[in-house]
Amino acid sequence: MVPPEYAQVYSYFLAAAAASRRVWTLQCGGDAVLVTGGGVACLPLWPDLESAEYFAERNWPDLTPAELGLRKLLREVLPVLASAGAPAGIGMAPYPNAVLVAAETVRRDLQRAKRAGR
Repeated sequence: MVPPEYAQVYSYFLAAAAASRRVWTLQCGGDAVLVTGGGVACLPLWPDLESAEYFAERNWPDLTPAELGLRKLLREVLPVLASAGAPAGIGMAPYPNAVLVAAETVRRDLQRAKRAGR
């Protein structure tokens, strides 16, 4: 369940990801990385490069924004994240906090958004 104050950020993320068929995350050495915030490790995801750059510059300057195709996210990344029990951190500049959402919830919601956008 997404807190009401972050519902707009999450809804925008879903719509943008379904429309563009891609999201942005952070990588180090070519691999996506989990980041920690508030004592929770999560996979950061953004709907656009600008948001990924905004957060990387301010919080993780040693990490590089990287494009992640929606197909790979849905088929490979989110299932692995779910099996590890780690959430996705959905962000959008300039909102300071990420929305932490269970990986299986993000996967389900993205699949629905993708079907609705066909």
